[in-house]
Amino acid sequence: MQTTEKVYYHVYNRGANKTETFLDNEDYNFFLKKLNWYSKNNRTKILAFALMPNHFHLFLFFNEGSGNLSALKGNLLNSYTKYFNKKYSRSGVLFQGPTVCKKVEDGGHQIWLLKYITDNPVKAGLVNHSWNWPFSSAHEFKFNNKTRICDHAEVMSMFESVAEFNKFIWDESDEAKEKYFTRW
Repeated sequence: MQTTEKVYYHVYNRGANKTETFLDNEDYNFFLKKLNWYSKNNRTKILAFALMPNHFHLFLFFNEGSGNLSALKGNLLNSYTKYFNKKYSRSGVLFQGPTVCKKVEDGGHQIWLLKYITDNPVKAGLVNHSWNWPFSSAHEFKFNNKTRICDHAEVMSMFESVAEFNKFIWDESDEAKEKYFTRW
């Protein structure tokens, strides 16, 4: 019996000319609703996400041969751009160039990508703690939201325990980052 390999991707883009692509909570929620819908329709799982005022990061995976990343990306961004243009009486492109889809093969890189995406709102100065940004997987993981879009089981499988996940993701000290960085 042949097993299928999991394929991981970091998907990201920003607003054309670095302009904001999310102007209010309704915009963020519309994007998340569509992300959830298109990921399910394209057999793609979400591991982490951060929607920022002028860009987004997604950490996705699917079983090789079963998911359709191109369809998910195209449908999601086309749908969101149409929504945004209609809502704000504008036309034309919303995102800058082609969306980047980087394959992430190394387990250590996957762990650090999870941390990078989780910490993005803090690094941008939007919040003091990643879990306070409501349009991110950090918020979902911290507060165990009822309307989950991330595959929590897959994320937890990257760690030896829930305690290790919590220490890695929530400990914002330089000492903790150094400890885990040397481990992977």
